[in-house]
Amino acid sequence: MRTTHRTEQAAGVSAALAELGFAPREDGRGYRQNGTVLVPHGDWSQLAEIEGTAMAASGDPLRAQMGRPGLWRLVRREGMVRYECDLPPCLIKPSSTASSRVDQTGVAVPITAGLAWLMATAAGELPRDWVLPPRQEIESVIEPDMLVLRCGTATVQGSLIHQPSRLALVFPLAHRMPAEMPSSRHCWLREILHDAQARWRLVRLGFAGDTGGGVMAEVDLTGVPAALVRPLVSIALAALRWVVAWVLPSVALAIDLQIESRMLASHPVPVRSGAKHRSATHQDT
Repeated sequence: MRTTHRTEQAAGVSAALAELGFAPREDGRGYRQNGTVLVPHGDWSQLAEIEGTAMAASGDPLRAQMGRPGLWRLVRREGMVRYECDLPPCLIKPSSTASSRVDQTGVAVPITAGLAWLMATAAGELPRDWVLPPRQEIESVIEPDMLVLRCGTATVQGSLIHQPSRLALVFPLAHRMPAEMPSSRHCWLREILHDAQARWRLVRLGFAGDTGGGVMAEVDLTGVPAALVRPLVSIALAALRWVVAWVLPSVALAIDLQIESRMLASHPVPVRSGAKHRSATHQDT
């Protein structure tokens, strides 16, 4: 029975992807649509550009990605950056009919709705029929104090951004950069953010606003299909809390000019990121 169910699930995913123009790759590793691939990673899956962009030609990915609608992130790997998008199990794994999953109300949700949202936001657009979910619906998923994170002596207050054109969860890592921060520390801070983002799923890390703005962690759910709001808010919040707790001590060290450090006084040597892509929500990869 379990084998039959999994076969039906795989057939449902393939059918949903075919509706969006994806076809199986020749090497059997996932699916492809023009320059985008979808590859399973355990219970999760990942959408990604096939070709990355050289860092020197990509502008500043730690600024460009912030505030972008949807789950896409600019991730650095092997000296290149490319757009990647992590798909939690609730988005890609059907739980009932061949091409649908069932939400908590028992309503079948086509897998194509979630994938269509991701493909639309890849182009910087939103699904035409998207309506911002009621704030109280989202807040009902967020348990008391889940937007408050205590890391040692520091307390970080996260926030829900609920606006007509944006839905996101955001945690500040630093509200502003020190005015006299040496360039070597800026470089170390960037390395810390790039490394953390390559290690953990879903969460974007980067700079807010122009030079001197703060450092933020965010998961953007703008455009999310209504039936996926509750599970994705829960997953996004868990991911943010994990990543912020993991990276905050390093960020605080890099920007604290009262702490003397010979390492931070010299520029980091560029390294090729070999970090394993890990789940910030304790899912095995």
